Amino acid sequence: MLRWTIDRLKRARGLDADALEDLVDHRSGLAGVSGVGSDMRELQRAGDDPDAMLAVAMFRRAVQKQIAAMIAVLEGADAIVFTGGIGEHDAATREEICRRLAWLGFGDDGIAVHVVASREDEQIALIAAGLLGAG
Repeated sequence: MLRWTIDRLKRARGLDADALEDLVDHRSGLAGVSGVGSDMRELQRAGDDPDAMLAVAMFRRAVQKQIAAMIAVLEGADAIVFTGGIGEHDAATREEICRRLAWLGFGDDGIAVHVVASREDEQIALIAAGLLGAG
């Protein structure tokens, strides 16, 4: 299916491999929807721009769907953890996602919600030290 889609895009748009890569990597997703970019901070600074607002809403809905799907597969959850740039620093997105998942029992005596610093730099250092035989 993916191969068919790539071939069809090449033919329909007359794209070569480099142009197709640029389309997928730089002009689709949040950037393609918003016309602003893929950084949530940029999208939120765009204010009332309808395309930027749509991209943010689509991102939030996609995260909501993934969390709900994981909880369904796990047949429940005790807690959910937000981490990384958006998870740690975008309270509005966290709150909107949790609000839309309130029916699952988020907060209070239900599913606990935590924000945890990702500490990616520490993990990268540990892996690099292990690869270099220093760990």
